[in-house]
Formats: sequence, structure tokens, C-alpha cells
Amino acid sequence: MTQISEILIKEKPKHQMLTCRKKLIFLKIIVILCQRYFPK
Repeated sequence: MTQISEILIKEKPKHQMLTCRKKLIFLKIIVILCQRYFPK
């Protein structure tokens, strides 16, 4: 089982992780902007 998981981790493309990070950063920026322009 460990071998299969290792293979999956190796085969998983790195660019997917990058796009995921970019989306998270984008969401953080939106939240910050919303807090600035629309203070509670």
C-alpha cells in the first residue's frame, strides 16, 4: 500500500499544487479588500 501511495504522490503534477496556492492567495486578497472597502 505504501508503494502505491508513493507512486501517486510522485505522479501527481506539481502545477496542480501551484494553481491551488494561487487560488488561495487570490481568495485571501479578495477577503482583505472586502474588509477594507466594506468594514463591519
